[in-house]
Amino acid sequence: MCGRFVRHTNVHELARLVGALDFTGNSEPSYNVAPTQNIHNAYDTKDGRVLKRMRWGLVPRWAKDATKLHPINARAETVASNGVFRTAFRQGRTLIPADGFYEWRKTESGKQPYYIYRHDGAPMWFAGVCDTWRGEGERLTSCAIITTSANEVVKPLHDRMPVILTEEAWAAWLDRSNDDTASLERMLRPCDESMITLRPVSKKVNNTRNDEPDLIEPISA
Repeated sequence: MCGRFVRHTNVHELARLVGALDFTGNSEPSYNVAPTQNIHNAYDTKDGRVLKRMRWGLVPRWAKDATKLHPINARAETVASNGVFRTAFRQGRTLIPADGFYEWRKTESGKQPYYIYRHDGAPMWFAGVCDTWRGEGERLTSCAIITTSANEVVKPLHDRMPVILTEEAWAAWLDRSNDDTASLERMLRPCDESMITLRPVSKKVNNTRNDEPDLIEPISA
């Protein structure tokens, strides 16, 4: 799964990298992004690509209210068919920028967090889906990160990891007219092991109230 990640690259730079013409929200970094927070998503509109903040935890449009059904992850194997995500997969595919994500390894002294990031230090872009729920006088756009089976780097920590899409896949993934489910599903696989690395970090990350740059500094495991 993916339950916590980091986004410190400036939003202006993220918009440039993904080719977004516009973005919403501030550019304050976060070193401990947690579910229910608003996170940036890139997606295509008829007027071009935008980068917009959405609540992390998807509420499908058909939900009776916005207090239930807010999964933070969607499984790659079922995202196209699962009723919670089916419409979002067809009409609301997004890219979610991150500089890395956290996963935990069980040890005799408790769970040890690890920070997983790209070798080259560039941001990674998670495959995501979004939907908009409307209530009486209310509107909520929310999202989920798609996960797949873990590659050999992440597998010692967890059996799942976020789908990380390379730039070559962005256009086809975000194209709302693309209804080739089979080709879209083929994108949802573990990234190449050579792309990412990891390091143990402070257990301070376990508390979502902690949000400082030193959370991603290496420690001795």
